[in-house]
Amino acid sequence: FVIIMFSYSSSKPDDISQAEFLAQKLTEQIKRKRIELQALISNNKKKEQRNKSIHEEKIRLIKTLETIEQENMCRETQLIQDQYRIDEIQLNIQTLNDHIEYLKRDYINEEKKYEQEKYQLVTKFDQTKQLWTNKIKPQYEQSKVYQYLKEAEIKYNNLVRQKECIVHEQKTKKDNYYHKYNKYCSTDELNQLLVQLASVVVNEQQNQKMYEIDEQKLFELKSYHRQLVKIKEEKIAAWEEVFIQPRKTDLMDLILSQQIDLSSQIDITQIQQLFLPDIFNRQQSFVNSISSMEENQVRLLKSPTSNDDALHEINFDESAM
Repeated sequence: FVIIMFSYSSSKPDDISQAEFLAQKLTEQIKRKRIELQALISNNKKKEQRNKSIHEEKIRLIKTLETIEQENMCRETQLIQDQYRIDEIQLNIQTLNDHIEYLKRDYINEEKKYEQEKYQLVTKFDQTKQLWTNKIKPQYEQSKVYQYLKEAEIKYNNLVRQKECIVHEQKTKKDNYYHKYNKYCSTDELNQLLVQLASVVVNEQQNQKMYEIDEQKLFELKSYHRQLVKIKEEKIAAWEEVFIQPRKTDLMDLILSQQIDLSSQIDITQIQQLFLPDIFNRQQSFVNSISSMEENQVRLLKSPTSNDDALHEINFDESAM
């Protein structure tokens, strides 16, 4: 590079441009080499780290191998001890089997002896039983001792039944006593009874209040009914004054005019003999019918079942007037 720079300083202009070109190339190559060198350095560092990690892993694996070897040695010693124990247990099992065989032989011998003794006892029992049934039992049943024992057994059974009856009666009486005691003397029953009495008193008070309210309503209804009856009577009196009384006067005027006309046309003796009683009877029946109609109308208006109908008739008659 120094030589090139020297040649660059002592050369011509064309040589100067060539030298610059060469210098640029050299700088580029230097940069490239520097980059490659940096890459190599980084790779070397990575390799060193990898080697270091591998070395550490190797050390760790060596330690694990040592621990595994130690564990294997411990396991081998444990296996040896287990084998010793197994051999000892097998020996004990063998001795136990021998002892069991000995016990089985003893058991079989004892069982044979037991069967022989059992057979002898059964035969002896059968003989004694046969002797009892054939000879001793009839004599025993005929003896006074057997009769006395039989009567005593019957009496004892009767006493036991009487005792059971007495115990049952006492138990029922006791249960009834406790039932009555729990019913009349227990606090729970007393509290329930007090609650029932309190509820009855509260219901009676509520019923009394309702009765007073109903009495007040009934009094109000009666006063309202009296007012309605009074209004009806006033309307009936007004209706009679306005509607019925003029009709009565008109009818009386008509009857008088008819009588006057008849008296002017007919002789007085003929009227007295023939027509006068009949005319008076008809007039009287007509007046009676009108009075009965008025009474019926008043009765209907005063009756509680026909209040609305009577009021409707009165209003209709007033509108008609």
